[in-house]
Amino acid sequence: MLVLRLQLPSALTLLKWSDSSIFNSSPALILDYSSWGFSFALVTLVLLIVLLSPGQMRSRAEVINLSGSLALGGLALVAVLAANPITLLLGWASMDFVELLIFTRRSEKVDQLRRTIRVYSSRVTGLILAFWAFVMGSRAIGFNTSFDNISPQVGVFLLISIGLRLGVFPLHLPFTVETNVRRGQGTLLRMAPAASALVVLSRLPSTTVAPGLEIWLSIFAAIALMYSSIRWLLEKDELLARPYWIISLSASAIICVLTGSPFLSLSWGISLVFLSSALFLFDSYNRFMRILAWIGLINFIGLPFTANSSGIQALAAEGHFYWIIPAFIALLFLVYGIADRIKSKPGMPPRQEQITYLVYPLSMLLLISSFIVTGLFGWRGSRVEGIWWFTIPLFVTCIALIVWNYKTGIIDKFIHQGDSYIHTSSDAPGVLTMFQKAINLDWVYSIVQVILKGVNVSISRVESILEGQGGFLWAVLIFVLFLAFIQIRGG
Repeated sequence: MLVLRLQLPSALTLLKWSDSSIFNSSPALILDYSSWGFSFALVTLVLLIVLLSPGQMRSRAEVINLSGSLALGGLALVAVLAANPITLLLGWASMDFVELLIFTRRSEKVDQLRRTIRVYSSRVTGLILAFWAFVMGSRAIGFNTSFDNISPQVGVFLLISIGLRLGVFPLHLPFTVETNVRRGQGTLLRMAPAASALVVLSRLPSTTVAPGLEIWLSIFAAIALMYSSIRWLLEKDELLARPYWIISLSASAIICVLTGSPFLSLSWGISLVFLSSALFLFDSYNRFMRILAWIGLINFIGLPFTANSSGIQALAAEGHFYWIIPAFIALLFLVYGIADRIKSKPGMPPRQEQITYLVYPLSMLLLISSFIVTGLFGWRGSRVEGIWWFTIPLFVTCIALIVWNYKTGIIDKFIHQGDSYIHTSSDAPGVLTMFQKAINLDWVYSIVQVILKGVNVSISRVESILEGQGGFLWAVLIFVLFLAFIQIRGG
């Protein structure tokens, strides 16, 4: 991948289609400045999963899990490298199918299976909406679909479809439960859909969304960013907090599109994949790994000429000063949440396999160094000064809070009591959970479930009538009515 960085762009046609009435473009892959960073990040993640797997290969199920991870990583690369919408949609559909197989195999209870179906129904809805947006956006030019000819009239639907797959529009959790998935495969199952959706944002033109709708999408994105950053800070379990981390960085990338800098949303997507791998792949750190994690955090803050400086610059772009205060507060929550998890990560236990003491630090070094190299040299315009008057106060404020908490412990006490904002003492929903339930998609699922139950009851009653004693007479009556209807239409 590092060698291919010197040969951008590179294109490959997978299959040459004949003329079609829907899509004239053939499935093709392209490695350019938009896709190289995500491809490099996903390849690095899959490589680390393979490196960390020897200590876990104790049963046939673990071999199957590794095979599923490799298959999912390959399909994610197809979606990331998609040169046109048809390749992207095929990659999304294939990846969702593999994920569905993995999670349904791991769903031990009916509630878990129902939750899995709900999650992937929102994914499929986003895919259908994206299909419609691509078709309608390219109809005027002979259905020669590409990412460059998306009109503002349908661009909003494409952005909503991406937000639906990421959990931003509307705010919901587009992921299943975390309990039965290992850290390696679980991290890939979260990063693959996010990377395949975020790469599309960097390919969109700056005029994707009509000006009148930009403010409304900005409000929804800001709500998702603020809420998810608060949940990321307050959740005790880092795996339960992982979906909110993904939503917060995805919302930041979408805000870059709304501020007129879609290409710089790359920075947030790259930060998401690499930092998520550094935080969630490992269940313990040694001193060297902890130092590397702090270096990754400093690059995430976006100080001048660091990995995420271009992302911060796009988030608080000139002419959009109303984003400064919400973005500063949300990023402060995110940064302090990362610092708290780095600090509280347990040390490596003494009785581990010997290869673990070599593979863990080596994997962490590969992650952080790849994050820095990609953030600084992954695309044109990545090495920027950024907004120093935004990032330096953010950095200083975070250090001051860490020192103040070290001396007083007040912030730790507040975070440890944060569960009361999520759940009350009687296990009733807390304030944040009630807010999420008020704006998420659960009410849609409930309405659909009631409708399907009504249809099922109606079908069962019709079946009982037809299978009863008078079933033959009912069948004859329906047949006669059908013949009469055909005769009337023919006459």
